[in-house]
Amino acid sequence: MESSLPPPPPPHSPPESVAASAEDLMPQSMEERVFNLSQELTQTDPSAPALSDDEIITKLNVIAETLEEVEATFRKERSSPSSRRHVSHFSYDSMWIMYGCLFCMAGHLIGNLLQELAQNEDFYPMLEEKLSDLSGSRVKAATCRLLLATVPVNSRAIVRMLDVDDEMLDRVCGFAPDADPALRCYATGLLSVGLQGPLE
Repeated sequence: MESSLPPPPPPHSPPESVAASAEDLMPQSMEERVFNLSQELTQTDPSAPALSDDEIITKLNVIAETLEEVEATFRKERSSPSSRRHVSHFSYDSMWIMYGCLFCMAGHLIGNLLQELAQNEDFYPMLEEKLSDLSGSRVKAATCRLLLATVPVNSRAIVRMLDVDDEMLDRVCGFAPDADPALRCYATGLLSVGLQGPLE
């Protein structure tokens, strides 16, 4: 008597579109993501398609959000009792303001991320350009937010930017009463950093 069982199915082979190398499947590190985003924002290849305002805003905000979250983690770790015992004769917040806690940041993820941005010599000039009158309010808001996120290592540059360039100072002051609430908020924060006076 012949068996009524169906023949076994053929061996499964994944479709070509799914095939990918292990390298492609590995998630990006935060350093790689920030580096790649900064490169995309500053690329000048004429053959590459220009970024839309929405793409620029998204990339600026992703970098800013990454820095904000990592810095919050860093500050939380540094404020623990074990990390504060060696600086008990200083106010932690005062020391942060005076020195930016750069000596603490060097071996932490936030220091690595800020270093990735600093290594792109076109990055900060690009941000200044985004504050021009040619940019829309949402682009300017995202730019101010990102500049604020770099304050731990970039406060002196922000002070110089607003102290030396009267046109830039007038422009950012003009953002404070803007109808866009995000631009008002971040521009006011940027002015609070930039107008604290020249840093020694």
